[in-house]
Amino acid sequence: MSVLLVLLIPLARVLGERLPTWRPDSSAPSFPVRDSSLLSLPDNYTRRNPRPANLNEILEIRSGITDVATRTFRGVEKIRAHNGTLYLSGGLTFDVPYLEIEGNLMIVAVATGFTCITVKGVLIINGNLSISDCEGPDGGAINANEFNMTQGILTIQNSSTVAGHWRDFTSGGAIQADHFQQTGGQIVIQHCRAHGPGGAIWADEFSFKGGSLQIENCEAIINGQGGDDIDFSDVETEIGAAVAARGGGAIAARRFDVFGGTLILKHCSVRGVDHPGEGGAISAWKVDISEGVLLIQHCRAEALKGGGFGGAIAAGKYMQSGGNVTITASSARGSGFHPGYGGAIHAEQAGVFGGNLMINDCRAESLKASHGGGIYVVELYRQIEGNVTIENCSAEGDGGGLFSSEDMMQHSGRLQIRQCHALGEGGKGGGIYAERIYQNNAELQVKECTGDLGGAMFMDEWKQTERSTAIFQDCVASRDGGAVFSRGDLNLSGKIVFKGCRAEGSGGGIRVQSARLNVTSAVTFDECTAGQSGGALYTNGSAEFHGGALF
Repeated sequence: MSVLLVLLIPLARVLGERLPTWRPDSSAPSFPVRDSSLLSLPDNYTRRNPRPANLNEILEIRSGITDVATRTFRGVEKIRAHNGTLYLSGGLTFDVPYLEIEGNLMIVAVATGFTCITVKGVLIINGNLSISDCEGPDGGAINANEFNMTQGILTIQNSSTVAGHWRDFTSGGAIQADHFQQTGGQIVIQHCRAHGPGGAIWADEFSFKGGSLQIENCEAIINGQGGDDIDFSDVETEIGAAVAARGGGAIAARRFDVFGGTLILKHCSVRGVDHPGEGGAISAWKVDISEGVLLIQHCRAEALKGGGFGGAIAAGKYMQSGGNVTITASSARGSGFHPGYGGAIHAEQAGVFGGNLMINDCRAESLKASHGGGIYVVELYRQIEGNVTIENCSAEGDGGGLFSSEDMMQHSGRLQIRQCHALGEGGKGGGIYAERIYQNNAELQVKECTGDLGGAMFMDEWKQTERSTAIFQDCVASRDGGAVFSRGDLNLSGKIVFKGCRAEGSGGGIRVQSARLNVTSAVTFDECTAGQSGGALYTNGSAEFHGGALF
């Protein structure tokens, strides 16, 4: 498993004042838990044994305060601390295959220019360790070939990396490791920053199998270079206030998988400077949710000179087969006349095959028409089973709830869209905009949505099988098609209800433009009205009803 969590903040904050140092009581260490930051991983990684067998040489650290200068240890493979405190004026290097830390130990750097702990092998945290005020090259507090957190509490505060003499960027404000693994315990990282990727942690491989990780106010002045797999299972993770320059305010990888546990991302953002902003919280080639809980709140994707893509998630493919995903109060915003796409999710393809996806209060916005207030899909939106709910979303252009440039396919499952709006002049599809809509044994409900053309839906073609249902209620078009506006053929065989829909122009329920309407099932129009023509239905093509219609 691997992880890349990426952050970028303005240089003014990177170079700003130092934050006050938190220190635990030496006799009874206390390790508070906070919320957010960054982890990042590059492309390549390998897997190795996380745990050595025999650790023999022991370095005892007694209670009290010890001043330590630069020191290299050879042969020490275990530190046993008894509420001790080390004040470092130089870094500690352990040139050993394995180093295990147990007991209670506090480390405070009193000078800069060095990594506090460097281990040229495997570092194992088996106790309570607090590190603060470190400032050095890669890995401000810890640099190890392999890092393992098994139990206890690790707290790192106010640590950072600085630019090296021979290169512009350094990584891992708190920790840098080739391989990072957590199987238990707590990791808390606060107020750390990197002069490069990985404001909190940078690793080739990141494996999360247990325990909890909470990161707060960690910063990187560039985003990471991409990771392989990011897997979350049976862990509690919370990340907040994470900012990146291009993609993935909190997390960026080629593949991001959630197999269980709970992942909470709050107040994350991507702010593109010379590039579009992609994925306010998560950016990945593929996002795959099968179990667990993913909660994203108050995230945004924006750019100074381009478009914003996916206020919460930007993905090549978004796939959900189970679990619960909730995205609230997120937005995609383009700069100037560059559009925003997908207030919650932007994907080349999106598929829901199970579980629950809930999107609420999301926006796609800019000075130019922006599309997909909840979801924007470039190619195909497909739903097979599962429940999708989109509420209180809007777009400055088309598709206030969901926008698909090509097809929207419902093979089963339930899609509910409520109080979504396609804003601005010519806004198409207050609930849904799609080129082609296919329904087969599926349930669709669109209520209280508004648009200029098609208060509920705008499409070029709609095909529906007899075991499908579509209910449109209290939808309004400021021009034509109070519920549905179609530029192409409609072949409808399922149960369809239009209730209380209204168009200021023509077609209070349906407006078909120069095309064919073929209905082979019962259709109900109840209290639908139009300001001009066709309170229930208006077409300047042909209309055939073979199953009956109730007006």
